[in-house]
Amino acid sequence: MVASHDMWIWHAFFRSASSLNDINVLNMSLLLDDMYNGTVPDSSFQVVGTSYRNGYYLVDGFYSERACFVKSLSFPNDCKRLKFKRAQEKARKDVERAFGALKKHWHILKYLAPYMEEEKKMSEVMYTCIILHI
Repeated sequence: MVASHDMWIWHAFFRSASSLNDINVLNMSLLLDDMYNGTVPDSSFQVVGTSYRNGYYLVDGFYSERACFVKSLSFPNDCKRLKFKRAQEKARKDVERAFGALKKHWHILKYLAPYMEEEKKMSEVMYTCIILHI
């Protein structure tokens, strides 16, 4: 799920947890297809005199090495890197908070997995809750 600090959910992808990890989810999700294909809209920005054409995603774990993924720093050794690490952790908490709000508002999500035998039904319930959340 991709969510912002105001709990706006920009993208969601749900399948059974046992069959997928982060890498498989990314390979199946349409979110990054444009980035992989180089057809993403221009979102230029500049940092310390260096220009960048595309945005990026803050990630953790075992994501592939791509220009669109920026991983957290394990051991920040100065104030700027420490500030970056804290900002990334805050962004990750935004996603967790948005998912927590969904579970709190739609109690079915808390108990969903054990009762849903069909993966498609489970995904439909999740997407319905997200749409109603808006």
